[in-house]
This record gives sequence, C-alpha cells and structure tokens, in this order.
Amino acid sequence: MSNYKILVVEDESMEAMSIQLSLKRMGYTVTGTAASGEDALEKVALLEPDLILMDIVLKGDMDGIEAASKIRELDIPLIYLTAHSEESTIERAKLTEPSGYILKPYNSTELKYDIELAIYKKHMQKKIKKSLNYAENIIDTLVEPFLVLDDNMVVISSNNAFYQTFKVKPEDTVGNELYQLGDGQWEISALRELLEDILPQKNRFHGYEVVHDFPQIGTKIMVLNARQVFREDIGTNLILLGIEDITSRKEAEEKIQKSLEEKEMLLKEIHHRVKNNLMIISSLLSLQSQYIKDKESQDIFKASQNRARSMALIHERLYQSTDLKRIDFGDYIRTLSTELFRTYAGDFGLIDLKINVDDVFLDINTAIPLGLIVNELVTNSLKHAFPEGKSGQIKIDFHSKDDQYEFIVKDNGVGLPEDLDYQNTDSLGLKMVTMLTAQIDGELEQDRTEGITFKITFAETEIT
Repeated sequence: MSNYKILVVEDESMEAMSIQLSLKRMGYTVTGTAASGEDALEKVALLEPDLILMDIVLKGDMDGIEAASKIRELDIPLIYLTAHSEESTIERAKLTEPSGYILKPYNSTELKYDIELAIYKKHMQKKIKKSLNYAENIIDTLVEPFLVLDDNMVVISSNNAFYQTFKVKPEDTVGNELYQLGDGQWEISALRELLEDILPQKNRFHGYEVVHDFPQIGTKIMVLNARQVFREDIGTNLILLGIEDITSRKEAEEKIQKSLEEKEMLLKEIHHRVKNNLMIISSLLSLQSQYIKDKESQDIFKASQNRARSMALIHERLYQSTDLKRIDFGDYIRTLSTELFRTYAGDFGLIDLKINVDDVFLDINTAIPLGLIVNELVTNSLKHAFPEGKSGQIKIDFHSKDDQYEFIVKDNGVGLPEDLDYQNTDSLGLKMVTMLTAQIDGELEQDRTEGITFKITFAETEIT
C-alpha cells in the first residue's frame, strides 16, 4: 500500500476521529485535520497532501464547496464525504470538479476504491502532461511523417520526415490548413472524413489506408494513425497524425498472398492425387479378389480394399474443403458407414443402422487413424454381429464432450467370444483399433452387456 498523505476536513471531532482510524486501517497517513474552510486552506498550503476528504457543512464563514473551489487551483484530488444529497448541493459541488462524492454513512471499501482511483488518475495526468511537454522534441526524431493539428486542421507542428517525404517547406506548412499543403495534393476526401470523424472522440486511435497520387512522389499507399488529445495548458484539442508509407509492405503482402494461393492449389492437387492413387489400389484389390476362390482370402482383400477407401475418402474431403488441414468428421462417418453398410449388409431389412454424429472438424493427423478405426469397428459389426440372417441394430455415435471427443460403435448382436481379449488377439482389425487408438492418445473401452460396445475417448492434438 502506497503511504498516501490525506487531509481530513470535518468539523465534527468524533466523526473526524472515526475517519482517521478508518484511513489508518487502510494503510494511509492522515497528515492533518481541519474543522473549517479557512483552516483547510492553511493546512493544504502547509502540509501539501496527496488527497483531501472534504465535508460540505463546516464551521466558519466558508463551507466545504467554497474551500474546494479555491483548492482546485492547487490541482489536488478532492473527494466530498458528506451527508448532503440535495440536488442543489450536488450541482454546486460539481462545479469544483471533485474526484468523488460519497454519502455518509460511508462504506470503507467504497472509500478506499475512490481514494485509489483519484490518486491514480492524478498520477496519470501528471505523466501525460509531462509527456506532452516533450512531444514537440520527440516527433522530430520519428522516421515516419508526423503532424500536430488543431481542431480546424491547421498544422501546429510537423517533423523533418514530413517535409522530406512530401516535398514541402516548413514555412509553407506550419500555420496552414492540412488540405492546402503541397499545392493542394492533400485534398483527399477520405482523409477529411477520417479526421472529422474523430474530432468528438478523445483518445481514440484510427488506422485508415489511403491510396493517392502525389504530384512529387507518385502513387503511394499510406496508413493514417490519428489520435485526439486535450491540452489543458492551451485549452484546446490537438490531433496527432502519424503517416506511414506502406507501399512496399503492400506489394510484399500481395506477393506472399499469391504464393500462399499457389501452395494451396498445389496441396489440393496432392490430396486429389493421393485420393486417386488410393482408389486405384482399392480397385486393383477388387479386381485381384475376383481371381481368388478361397472365401477367407477374398475377405482379406475386401478388408484391405475398404481400408484404402476409408483413407481415400479423407483426402477427397480435404481436396473439396476450403480448410486443407481439417475435415467435417461427422459427415465423413455418415458417408463411410453408409458405404460399408451397402457393401456388407446383404438384406437391408434385417440390420438397422442408426447414425448420430456431430459435425466436428478434425485435423488430418487425427482423422486418418480415426477413419481407419471407424472402418474396422463398423465392418466388424456388419460382418460378425448378425450371422445366419439374424436381425439387429448397429448404433454409431460421435460427439464432442467438454474438451474431448467420444466415438461409439454399438451393436446388439452375438457379441465377442467370452474368452477373446480384444487387446491380445490374432484379429488384424482389432489389433489395428488398439494401435490406432494409442496413436491418437485415446482410451478404448469395451462393454459386452448386450452385444458389443466399443467406446473411444480422445482429445485432439494440435497440428505442428
């Protein structure tokens, strides 16, 4: 707690003592007390307090508001601490521009906050005033052109960078309207609208691009950064106008943007070709399987074919997407599951496929392994859950929950053999599910209560 010195002006001795005790508990120093307006003026001059707490009704001929009006010239923050809430009294008090007006009985916390805010504002005003005093010397050291204008757009000050950039002389600049400089080259409607827009608003920055043909220097793209400040010492608003030439930067940005667009097209083409190559592999596997008579071998070929298609589908989605790093995985699940259903469900009336998924976007690092997991688990249910014409239902869920995702495949079929450990099995599909779940740092759970349920919980990792 800063040890601020506070003068308490209160004519009731018990009330004054109570206020002093409250202030000391807050960590402030009560530098003195006064019981009248006249006494307050003497104590202020003698003690030089950081802040004054002023009652309004005081002993003597001068009340608190009259005393405050005289103290105002000394530029010391003042807070009224009074029991008077009459509108006429408050209006009188406003004329002294106090830092606060607190009604008795006061709240200690409210009083503390008002004191801290008043002293902070005073401290900042001193810093701003000191900074403005150095402004004229500082702006001349700036590399970018800089102007100081009054409310009428008349130039009060400018720096050497402005003269050199816009080929104007100091004697033809200061004292002239901004729009008349350089034989009228500053007659820009956009600039006028910008500066007139900020006149009623204090301490507001603007970044406004202007493209203009200057007779002496050609076409330039500039950013105008304007700020309005109020100078108490001269009693008027000033507009501080910085002018940054961004022509070269804009040209560089255009080149970078063009390069990014070219790279984006190239990446799209890569995804398209990868998708085509995976589809060719899938087709070759399909053709080759026609020459194989053994059903078990045919199933192996079909499984490999579907795995290739599951990855091809991801690259197809990336190729079609405006975001080359992410795909709508909910839509992907719907498409892949429907294709697998058509491939494996011989009788469409026996198996009911229920898909309930959110439209969640996943990056390619997560989408590819999770896509293969979707393929394996859905295929497993379609192939093995309902043998010999048995009917049933397969449910697929995918949802975001808090900061994680949940993917569930559930069927009410015959389930897995009781002695089968899905984490230690000869089945390539289940082995892949276990390994791919670990690859995305997920957790795999199994429930055999009714049929079989696989639930995978994971949090997507950021692309690096």
